[in-house]
Amino acid sequence: MAAASANTTILGLPAVMPFLIEGFRLSHEQGGLIVTVLWIPHAVSQALTGWAAEAFGVQRLLRGTLAGLALVVAASLMAPGYAALIGLRVLAGIGTGASFLLGTLYAAAHSDPADHRRNQALVGAASYLSSTAAYASIPFALALAGWRAGYLPALTCILCGLTLAMVGPSVPPRAVPATARLPLRDAARVVWHGRIPVLALAHMCSFGFFVVVGGWLTAYFVRQSGLSPTASLFVSAGVLAAGAMGRFAGGAVLGRVPDRPLVMGALALSGTALAGLALSPPLPFPPVLAFVVLGCCSMTYGPIFSMAFGRRPPGEAGVAIAGVSFLAGLGGSALPTVMGWLVDLTGSFGPGFALLAGLSFLAILTLAILPPARCAGPRRIRE
Repeated sequence: MAAASANTTILGLPAVMPFLIEGFRLSHEQGGLIVTVLWIPHAVSQALTGWAAEAFGVQRLLRGTLAGLALVVAASLMAPGYAALIGLRVLAGIGTGASFLLGTLYAAAHSDPADHRRNQALVGAASYLSSTAAYASIPFALALAGWRAGYLPALTCILCGLTLAMVGPSVPPRAVPATARLPLRDAARVVWHGRIPVLALAHMCSFGFFVVVGGWLTAYFVRQSGLSPTASLFVSAGVLAAGAMGRFAGGAVLGRVPDRPLVMGALALSGTALAGLALSPPLPFPPVLAFVVLGCCSMTYGPIFSMAFGRRPPGEAGVAIAGVSFLAGLGGSALPTVMGWLVDLTGSFGPGFALLAGLSFLAILTLAILPPARCAGPRRIRE
């Protein structure tokens, strides 16, 4: 539920993008800024939450984070205008990044990802299903709440997650030392020689693209396919179901199919489908192509972090995983606004999808030329 809270908070408001653009008289670039301003603090907070979880405890910090996120989302339901909404989205980004990572850490404490990969895939799939449920339920609340209906599913998920965090089992003691101090110079070595930027680019072209494409789905179907905003929400809900299917499929094959070929193959399919969307095909092709994109993007999550973890000791693994999330988040944060700017400039979503397709094939090329190192080097952590 913590991961679902993050997903529905990120994508709930973009679900009502056509209503936001009309109600606030926004440009598409301003609409994209709604996603961008959340994504930057989302990336930064993930980089800091791992340290905070060790200092304050996973469960305790998870409760506080969900409570704070609930207050921000509740305040967003009363936002008087676009400027206030943007400010609240910045605060929400801090909460989504932290709750996503803390939910993952809480699940991992009760079900070791190395031994129970399908359990972890189920957690990830459930978080994606929340977006599908949100898009399907929002049309029924639009008449009552207008654009604010985009936040109602998120608030529901957050309150459910907070309740479960209060009554759920505590995190068991760790069998390994709670901290492993890695000097800053060694951390930089892990990031550079471990080719973490290569994995960050792949992650940006997977989960990052899921957020970009998912955020613009409803507006895209309204503008390019002529659907009504309500019909667009229902079609988008069906398309977003690909996220849950891809996340579960990626977890099921993790360890059975080599990670790098799996990621490269999924990115190739996603890039091809994005290129198809760039041609602005008629119905029924856009929903099918978008389904392929989101399914492939979510499938790569497990393999990318498996490559980041490698055979590194805990301190190096933490730096590697935080580096992937942080760099991918910062790199992808501008893409929703760039997509909107290109729509304002050209009158079509085609150039934006073409840009995403090009980045997908760039990620494949870098993975082929610079395969990530399994371990950064012979030097070890200084305890």
